[in-house]
Amino acid sequence: TWQDAETVAGGGYNFSLLEAPSPAVSLMLSRNGEMLTAGADYTLVGSAITITTLIESEDVLLAWYRTDGATSGFADGEIPAGSLRGFSLQNTPLPLTLLLFRNGLALTVNMDYQLIANAIVLTTPLDSTENLLAFYRF
Repeated sequence: TWQDAETVAGGGYNFSLLEAPSPAVSLMLSRNGEMLTAGADYTLVGSAITITTLIESEDVLLAWYRTDGATSGFADGEIPAGSLRGFSLQNTPLPLTLLLFRNGLALTVNMDYQLIANAIVLTTPLDSTENLLAFYRF
């Protein structure tokens, strides 16, 4: 199973997910659209998350993760091949499942990029110091 954009329950530094991510590395956690890094920004034990920086009441904490441990049909943290504006994914994402991050910030389809089959066209070129990460089902 896949949890899509679950609003994480809790407050302050301590939060909990509906289920424990399996595998744990499938967890993607964002704060106000910025992807957080495991170990540096948060720790995960089972379904419990401890955040290193206080989450304010106006912050939005969202989580995406798998719960069944299946590895086929999911791409977790794929680095798309390509450069500047044109990139390709190893597989064609199922509709509405692609989560694309540029330097840890979530991008918006049809605003920041276009997706045609497994091809990504960025609105603004990527420079050599930037990175893309893709998470999707196929």
